[in-house]
Amino acid sequence: MIKDEDLDHAILRIVFHRPSEPTYQGSSGDWLRLVQRDVPEADFIDLKLAFTRLRNNRKVHLINDDGIPYSGNEADDERFFYTGRFTASATDEGRSYWNRLRHG
Repeated sequence: MIKDEDLDHAILRIVFHRPSEPTYQGSSGDWLRLVQRDVPEADFIDLKLAFTRLRNNRKVHLINDDGIPYSGNEADDERFFYTGRFTASATDEGRSYWNRLRHG
């Protein structure tokens, strides 16, 4: 079973690839390939659940290519996560959480 913290760490490691600009844009396939470097058993469902959790806990903002933020509404998940690209940007809470994950 995959631990939430492992997925969070993998996603935030990608977002913080440039600490001065903590953001990353990619398709769900791009994101999954990068996350699987740290969590090889992760799949698209794990990824979607992790992004949703991070967003709901105010660790990241999620915005699609059209500039529309992720609504958090499950009915929008398919269209948001699996068509086109989306951007995850760290919030201040996300930066603090990332520091705890890295040093904890």
